[in-house]
Amino acid sequence: LRESMRSSRMATDEAQQLFQHLDVDGNQSLDKHELTAILPLIAEKTTGQHSAEEIRHYLTDRLFSTLDTDGNGSIDSHEFEKYLAKNGLVVNLNMA
Repeated sequence: LRESMRSSRMATDEAQQLFQHLDVDGNQSLDKHELTAILPLIAEKTTGQHSAEEIRHYLTDRLFSTLDTDGNGSIDSHEFEKYLAKNGLVVNLNMA
């Protein structure tokens, strides 16, 4: 896990590009539905396997609660960038 986190960390500009890609409604924040789109990228970067739907739902909930550090119900670009700079494209279930 540590090696995956270290090797998949993202620079701010890469994280911003990914954020813009995920923010399909253009409101400068991510909701749970938009965040779900990152899970295939994480799977590709880590295990290479896609998870079952109930696992994806659980991972999305955990990742969302971890990223939403201010508890306002959405993820802004700063929260997103901070997580990716520290953890990369890995769902760290030990957080939050």
